[in-house]
Amino acid sequence: MNALKRGLGKLSGGEECKMVLCVRMDLKMDKGKMAAQCCHATLACYQSLLTTNPRLLKQWQRLGQAKVALKCPTEEEMDKLAAHARSLGLTAKSIRDAGRTQVAAGSRTVLGIGPGPVKIVDQVTGECGSRSSTAATLAHQNPMDSSPLHLTAHLKLL
Repeated sequence: MNALKRGLGKLSGGEECKMVLCVRMDLKMDKGKMAAQCCHATLACYQSLLTTNPRLLKQWQRLGQAKVALKCPTEEEMDKLAAHARSLGLTAKSIRDAGRTQVAAGSRTVLGIGPGPVKIVDQVTGECGSRSSTAATLAHQNPMDSSPLHLTAHLKLL
């Protein structure tokens, strides 16, 4: 089934969209490394949607380019999230590190999901980052808070 049949191509003018960045915590990257890897994932997802769904990309841009960073405990969990996202027609891009600094070459560091309609992205990662969710409220208070907010079985706010 293609993305249009799943609803990704039928956005209403005001439907909220977001991107989720799932950061592998087992790699023990420092904050700067995590930020750089999230930037790579954001750009990879953006570039993909430029050709596959420019209308969705414009909607996300027009509404503020919402992004939520989540902790992902392992590569196996990242694989499950990517497969689920793709099954729903969402863009899912894994970033492989070059290995010049903190992690081994080829290590998958971050999974970018979306951007996509909040209601579809939430099916993959839970409701984290939705304006109505408790997690979003906590994120606005302290975005680097590492308290255990269970979003799916293993995801937490970064």
